[in-house]
Amino acid sequence: SSSAGAMSAPPPSSGSSNGSKKRILPIPSSSMSSNPFAAATQDADLRLSKMARVVAGDGTSHDGEKPPLVHGDDTPLPIHVDNIQHGDDDDDDDADDNTIDALDAVRIHVISKEHTNSTDGCGFNPHAYLQKIQEHSVPPAVGGHALEYANQVFGDDETIKRPPSCPRAALVHVFIHTPSCLALVTTTPTEAFKDAPPREHPVNLLQKHAFAEPAKLFTSIDEFNAAIAEAEANSLPLLPNAEPIAVAPMQLEDDTTTQMAVSRLNLADEACLRLRAQLDAITVLSVDAGSAVLEECEETSQEERAGNLGGEGWEMYAAHTTQAPVKLLGFMAVYRFYAFPVDRCRLRLSQLVTLPSFRRKGVGALMMRALYRSASDPKQRGGLSVVDVSLEDPTEETRRLRDSEDVRRLLSDDYFVKAADASWEKASQGGSLKLPADVSRRMGESFQIAKMQRRRAWEVLLSCRRNGEVSPELLKLITRRVLAEGGCAEKLSEKLQRKRMFDSGGASNNDDEVSAFVMWRASRSMIEAYKDPSKILLQALSGAKTAAGGHGMGGSRGMTNFLPSIPEPAVSEANLKEQKEKEVVDPEKVEELVGEAVQDVRRAVTAATRR
Repeated sequence: SSSAGAMSAPPPSSGSSNGSKKRILPIPSSSMSSNPFAAATQDADLRLSKMARVVAGDGTSHDGEKPPLVHGDDTPLPIHVDNIQHGDDDDDDDADDNTIDALDAVRIHVISKEHTNSTDGCGFNPHAYLQKIQEHSVPPAVGGHALEYANQVFGDDETIKRPPSCPRAALVHVFIHTPSCLALVTTTPTEAFKDAPPREHPVNLLQKHAFAEPAKLFTSIDEFNAAIAEAEANSLPLLPNAEPIAVAPMQLEDDTTTQMAVSRLNLADEACLRLRAQLDAITVLSVDAGSAVLEECEETSQEERAGNLGGEGWEMYAAHTTQAPVKLLGFMAVYRFYAFPVDRCRLRLSQLVTLPSFRRKGVGALMMRALYRSASDPKQRGGLSVVDVSLEDPTEETRRLRDSEDVRRLLSDDYFVKAADASWEKASQGGSLKLPADVSRRMGESFQIAKMQRRRAWEVLLSCRRNGEVSPELLKLITRRVLAEGGCAEKLSEKLQRKRMFDSGGASNNDDEVSAFVMWRASRSMIEAYKDPSKILLQALSGAKTAAGGHGMGGSRGMTNFLPSIPEPAVSEANLKEQKEKEVVDPEKVEELVGEAVQDVRRAVTAATRR
């Protein structure tokens, strides 16, 4: 799963840089009496204002994961111990009094060498650490970062069972040491869950579902200090004799600046596999439906020990500071698999996670940039050239990271800039903004942009060349892409192509026309594409029978053993009716998706042009 998965941040605060709200797709509900779809779009403005989120001019997230709760810019949001509301409101039933909301109760703290070097020489003291947070916070706060996802550890309801002796304000603190990612767990009060059954104890659940062997979750402070002392004596297990792939400055909380870099980890090193086990645990706590990849990494390491750097397997990358003591800031897991013909491969970004204390500082953007730079260097993989880079089940934030990085690179090449300007000139004369085939091909050859991603990157590039504007022509292009990605017909019908929804001059800003196009396109595309579903299904069945029977069509009779038995009722009137219902496009859903797509374009423009 990708944080790539890793990676779902709440939208930036509303309003543009001057404090006024910016609309994404304005569609007024009046002055549409002459439009044939006026009845269907009377409340479009209200629906869109609820569904489409507002883009902030200076609030674009740079990371592919959900950022921590913030107050101001990067300061953790203070949460009073006395005011933490676990579970539901006071009027809930008695059953809810026996549970605590895990998203509030579990706090993640990222610690490093400055926290472990105590003046008394005893190592890290979690109680003194928490007390210091209380003393230096106004008002007092529990500190740390709230969990983002807890369903894999505490169940779908994301709650912790609370024994009668446990206060409702009880907390579970998980301290993660960087760069080793070894973890210590404590509770406040210390014996808050002493009466909890072992199978319901939050520490046991964390050990079982997140920090399973060989990962380490310490409950003994002394054992934890001994382990991190040994870890701090060693550096990150980076690929030997390899320079950092990407380097950039990073501003710290005390307003000082340091250098951060992204380097490839050495999976052939046993220390890297131990680190990978800890990173898998962080992934479970940071990525929705995040999964472990340690076993596959162990198989890859055997290949690397044998000198095979280009076979199928995993690649691991670490974002870290360059000055001692080194801190791990984030990590990526990338899967490498073969592509036809020989001497080529493809990369799939499966995980991209930034540790909570270092989010919203450009770490995720630097990791995305490093991935593309690594993809462009065949020496990284034993001479294999990378065809493209794709994302595995990405979050919206990871998509935006990729969008902005793709367009940043496209803007650096005059060929693509001139191609975008030529398309705008063509559109002003009544032409289309559609991505030209030669430009699409060069995107893949020059920058390893995956085929399905090129249309998104093209839309952002076009908007960049018009100072972030989303004109009716560009909106039409975005709508086509959204419908095609949703499984609808990729081409408009002849009737729709002849339909003139915009002024012939190509410069219309008429909101009525924008609304009419979105609604009309949504309601007609599937009807035009699939006029008779029964014929499509019957042709598919006929083709399957021909192939299985081997009637001179190159098929094999042996395939009949592998084909499911399809009874005649599969093409009954009831099934055809159900199929037609599935093919109906929901105009409200399309309008929502188009609004979000426009928002993504604007965010990517902001991020790409300010770097």
